[in-house]
Parts: sequence; structure tokens; C-alpha cells
Amino acid sequence: MFGGGGDSYSGGGGFVQNSPGGFGQSPSGRSPAGNKKKGAQQLTPLTIKQILNAESNDSSTFNVDGKTMSQVSIVGLVVSVEVMETNVNYVIDDGSGQVNVKHYKTDEEDGGCREDVYVRAIGNIRKIGQSEMPSLVAFNIEPLKDQNEITLHGLDVIYAHARNTKGALQSENKSAPAGGSNSFSNFGGGNTFNDQGANGGGDNGMDGCTSAVLSTFQRNGSTDEAGTSIPSVVQALQGQFSEAQIRKSVEFLTNEGHLYSTIDEEHLNPTS
Repeated sequence: MFGGGGDSYSGGGGFVQNSPGGFGQSPSGRSPAGNKKKGAQQLTPLTIKQILNAESNDSSTFNVDGKTMSQVSIVGLVVSVEVMETNVNYVIDDGSGQVNVKHYKTDEEDGGCREDVYVRAIGNIRKIGQSEMPSLVAFNIEPLKDQNEITLHGLDVIYAHARNTKGALQSENKSAPAGGSNSFSNFGGGNTFNDQGANGGGDNGMDGCTSAVLSTFQRNGSTDEAGTSIPSVVQALQGQFSEAQIRKSVEFLTNEGHLYSTIDEEHLNPTS
């Protein structure tokens, strides 16, 4: 269907109701992000076939549907896992193809991403080493909590493909970035189909608390590997927002790709 034709959700590794997938498991938490990629924060949902068919003139710039990809997300079944000293290599299958996914680890926690478990991975398309096939260098990979996320991701792919090839709907916000994908609220299946974001309300698609949290991380951001701790942000915003509100905003910003974990999940840095 996308990036070269064919049914994106049929064939080997396809999404079927009785297939293994690890749904109902209780993952121990979001895997810390190891790849501290700076740059644009456009997040585009793709099938693996689109990644494999992406056009590229070098090892770090890839185009899908005529648009340059920055951060992309895929959903699929883990086929194999290879644990290395500094990273974990996954092979993920979404029914349209298989792709190698490299995730740099910062501790011993695997987050529940094992063979025969459906996961969502977010990262950047790259060609690694001498390989001619694109891979995904992921800064976030975690198991799906609900099988409906597979369907929602498929709808997101269709939406983004149509928007990038047919243009935005007339009813969409005219100030939205051209060629961008839809917003993602969280990994729990709350994807939305607009450019305002799940915590929407402000011009940047964030509510007041989320904007204040991001600004605090950006203001305190430095080259320090440890980053800024969530308790310090809570203290900085004391009297304005509750700790629960701040932590909810941190989760949203992490899922959206605006923040990444450093030494643990209590310390984060902004991606830009």
C-alpha cells in the first residue's frame, strides 16, 4: 500500500488476533533513550516497507512520500534480539517487511522487549556500517500495552501518507507545519489525528503545564550527561502545577520526542 505497494498488514508476521504479542504483560517502564539526536521533532508513523523503500543519497537523510524524515515510529513484532555490550539489536516485523532496530542501552533493564512481543519503536532511519539496507536507530522502544495500538498505528500511517501525498485538509490548522505527520499523545493508544497534540490548547499544541515543563528543561539544559531531574522541575514550578501534572507532562514530552532519559528515568534532557 505504502512506499512500493502491497498489503502492509498481511503475510508473515502480520497482525492477527491469536498471534503472540505479550499483551497484558506489565513492562517495567519505558526504556531509557540512549541516542541523543538533536534536530527537528517531526514524528512520522511508517510501515517497515516504507522505511526499506525510502529514498536516500547518503546514510543519514531519507525521504518517504517526497518528505524528509526526521523521527519516525513503527509498530511490529520482535523476531529476534541480540544483546551487545552497549546496545541491543532487534529485528522487527510488521507484516510489510523486517527491519533491524538498534537501541543503545544505559542500564540492564530491557523494558520487556523480547521475542514474540509487539513493540513500538521511535528513532531515526540510518544506514549502519556497510549495509545498504536502512535500519532504525531507536531512542525509545517499548512493548504495546493494548493490541488496539496496532490498528491505531495503521490508521496513523494512512493519515500521514495521505497528508504527505495529497496535502492537508482545508479544515486543518493553516499554521501547522507543511508535510508533517499527526500528533501522538502517548504509547497507550491515544493517538490523535490533528496537529494540536493530545495535551492541546496552546499554539504549540501543549497545555500550560506541559509548555512550562518543557521550558524549564530547556532553560536548565546543559551538556551535563545527567540532565535535569524531575524533582528539580517540580520544585521550580511549585505553586503553579502539582507534581502529578508535571509528571504527566514529562511523560507526554518524552513520548513526543521532546525529552529523553539520561542516567535514569528521573533525569532528562531536551532534544532541542
